[in-house]
Amino acid sequence: MPRIFFYVIYPHTTVTDDEGHEFVELDAAIAEAETVLRERSAHAILEAGRSLPQAVSLRDEQGIVFHTVTLAEILGRE
Repeated sequence: MPRIFFYVIYPHTTVTDDEGHEFVELDAAIAEAETVLRERSAHAILEAGRSLPQAVSLRDEQGIVFHTVTLAEILGRE
């Protein structure tokens, strides 16, 4: 089972994931990244003055980005 790391990208910083998570299917990892992005966005809105995250990049164990979920993509679906 591959370990996938979620990096949350903000306008001026990136929050790294040092532990990662194991997923059987890529679709499950992407769904989890979308959830992380929604939750981080909600917290930023509730705490006025915080920057909204722009995206979550999914990385493999070598740190290579293989998929990115953007806030614009999520908002466009809702």
